[in-house]
Amino acid sequence: MNLVYFIRSLETDHVKIGISKDPARRVAEMQAHSPVKLRLIGTIPYAKGLEARLHTYFIGFHSHNEWFHLTLHVEREILRLIAGQFDISALPKKAAKAWVHEWRSSGKTHSPNGKPYPVSRPTQSAA
Repeated sequence: MNLVYFIRSLETDHVKIGISKDPARRVAEMQAHSPVKLRLIGTIPYAKGLEARLHTYFIGFHSHNEWFHLTLHVEREILRLIAGQFDISALPKKAAKAWVHEWRSSGKTHSPNGKPYPVSRPTQSAA
């Protein structure tokens, strides 16, 4: 059975949200290639599209790939998810790419979790 896992980098305050059948083994594999200490925060049961919906929910905290900045807000939300105190039906229904496209075309300024999301604007060259 697949699980959604939350792996924390203890030295950089980042969290990875991913999927694995064996999250403990996944941490060990990642640790073998990581210069920083990693720790499994916890897991939740996997449902189709859940990982993508979580990535969308936390998009305002996105760092790179499947890694997100682990702020106090993000940590609290993750702990609520793990404890079963989070209404998963409230997560965005679309994956991040579809959501960002919709967001940009609608002029929205905040991510699904209410945090501001920066708009990338084209730079003008000095003529």
